[in-house]
Amino acid sequence: FNTAGCAKFGIAVANNGGANACSVAEHTVLLMLAVYKKLPDSHHRTVTGTWAGNNHGLDMFLLHGKRLGLVGFGNIGRQVARKVSGFDMEVVYFDKNRTDEQTEKKHKARFVDLDTLLKTSDIISLHLHSTEQTKNIIDKSAFLKMKSNAVIINVSRAALVDQDALFEALKTKKIHGAGFDVYPQEPTTPNDPILILPNVVATPHMAGSTYDTYIMVMERILENFRRVGRKEEPLWIINNQ
Repeated sequence: FNTAGCAKFGIAVANNGGANACSVAEHTVLLMLAVYKKLPDSHHRTVTGTWAGNNHGLDMFLLHGKRLGLVGFGNIGRQVARKVSGFDMEVVYFDKNRTDEQTEKKHKARFVDLDTLLKTSDIISLHLHSTEQTKNIIDKSAFLKMKSNAVIINVSRAALVDQDALFEALKTKKIHGAGFDVYPQEPTTPNDPILILPNVVATPHMAGSTYDTYIMVMERILENFRRVGRKEEPLWIINNQ
């Protein structure tokens, strides 16, 4: 969308003010739990009655006490930090722009450099825009730095992760597992080599889409219509007209 052109002619362009952030943050936690609890496999074994070999949780883990590393600490990253506080997780984050101390305290998050985050986090969750600077920010060298029991979550953009390096890390169990909601090709193709790995949980780019979210989006759109009707400036302008 030509936001710059609109600004040139004094036309404000607004978005929905991050109305889907809560939904994406909740989905992030969902994927963490699903990977740690092996939810797809557990569901399959239950509905098919194949309980043989059940190791009674010895291959599952708690979120409690784990370190969560947030790569990106915008609206969604901060909401994730708040939501995992109930699991007593330690939260660290990396962002090109460190936030202020008050915000860090509010979200119980500590700033670290990216190398430290990669080397020490139990779960690494990506919350960045896709740009030339962030493309493949998680590459082969990044996977080599991660702990052997690390989990990576991506609800942002597939381009943030080098797919070949990801496949190798998951297949060889260099990392414990992964949860995804975004993919290089959407819709995905059947029997994608990454997605059929047993240590992957995948959802069809649905993190920001819930009934409640759409209500919030429509309410914010209508509010901006009302504001314009009252000759007031719209909220959530993105083109700085």
